[in-house]
Amino acid sequence: MKKTLLSIVTMAILTTSVSANANVMTSLQSGINNAQTQGIQSMNQSDQNVYFKPALTKEIMVELEVPQIVKFSKSNGDELNLIKLSLDSAMNSYKATENIRVESNGDSKVRIGLGKPFDLVSNNGSKIPSTPVVTIGNTMLNGAANVGLGGGTAMFPLTNSVLDTTLNIIVKGNGLKSTEVYTGTLNLVIETAA
Repeated sequence: MKKTLLSIVTMAILTTSVSANANVMTSLQSGINNAQTQGIQSMNQSDQNVYFKPALTKEIMVELEVPQIVKFSKSNGDELNLIKLSLDSAMNSYKATENIRVESNGDSKVRIGLGKPFDLVSNNGSKIPSTPVVTIGNTMLNGAANVGLGGGTAMFPLTNSVLDTTLNIIVKGNGLKSTEVYTGTLNLVIETAA
């Protein structure tokens, strides 16, 4: 008898529990359905109070570096690779003048100097007795000295980022031997200056 009573009580508890659980599940499902229906309706309406927040804001630095561009050429745009000095018998010297152009990308001035000492040497190794004089426009360039640091350079203003001027080389003719050929490399350093 006790077993039967215990079985009846257990069945009653299980039945009540299953029934209550079913009611809770039905209520939950009904609530979910209502929320979905209302959410869809709300999304279909033009609700201006709905805001979306980004999950992440990332700031990235962007840098642009304009390269220093300097061009050196003859005034007609051709490259200047060779200068031949001609005799000026009235001055007892050898000289040459070239029309040159220096262009820069947006700078207002350039510095020009000798990168190395400029000498002319004969094919047998002897130097000319006098130092060649190099001028840009009317400005004489002195011997090379710390060109990258501004020493031994001359400053030239640019007009619309361009300098049109002359390159002049003069060598005194005293002590030069006839039929000798003298050669050397003129090393110009050109830098932009703010």
